This record gives sequence, C-alpha cells and structure tokens, in this order.
Amino acid sequence: MPPGPDRTYRMTLVLTRARNLGRQAVVDRQRLAGYDGQRIVAIAVMQGRPELADATALTGIVRDSRSAFEQYAALEALQGAVSRLSPEQRRTVGEAMRAELSKPDTRLQPGTDRYRLAQRLLSALA
Repeated sequence: MPPGPDRTYRMTLVLTRARNLGRQAVVDRQRLAGYDGQRIVAIAVMQGRPELADATALTGIVRDSRSAFEQYAALEALQGAVSRLSPEQRRTVGEAMRAELSKPDTRLQPGTDRYRLAQRLLSALA
C-alpha cells in the first residue's frame, strides 16, 4: 500500500492485535528476539509485555528502522520498558538515542511524533 492514513490505520490494527495476543501467549524471550522477518509483531509483544522488552533489539530498530511506523512502535516499546532497564541499559539506550537524534539524515526530525517520543524517552531515562 502507498504511505498514508489508510496504511497507518491497517498497520495499527495489526500492531494492536499482536500486542493483545502477546499479552495472553506464552512467549520465549529468545524466540521473540529472532523475529527478524516479523519485527513489528515482536515489537508489539514487547509493548504488551514490557518484561520481555529487549532494549538492544529495540534500540537497533530505532536506529535502523524499515519505516517510520516501525520506529515509532519501537520507541513506544522502549518507553514502556524504561522502569525495567538496568542503569547500564538506560545509559546505552540514552547514548544511542542522542546519537540518532544528532544525525542529519535521521527519521527523528524535529516536528515529528517520533522526535517528540524520543525526547520523552530521553527524559524518562535521565
């Protein structure tokens, strides 16, 4: 589908369904991390189950996202998992976010919802 509101709506439905199913399912953390072909499903499960969030994988998705939608979803999953991150993870995620925000070709451009979410994430990490 071409970019636009209809595609975003449909992708949000998929994300919501996967998040809800992930809350009910027995999920193997290592299997979840290996979902490269279905990253959005893995992100949705991590949103619904913050205890399964993989900060390294989510940070990698933010830095190398396949779409703005995927990047936003990964930022949301990180935001939901902040309270569960170790001090080292908080530092690493914070450094990665600051580096991504400083890149001239980042998708995290000022004025976007992803930029605002990344800024809120940095505040929560501090």
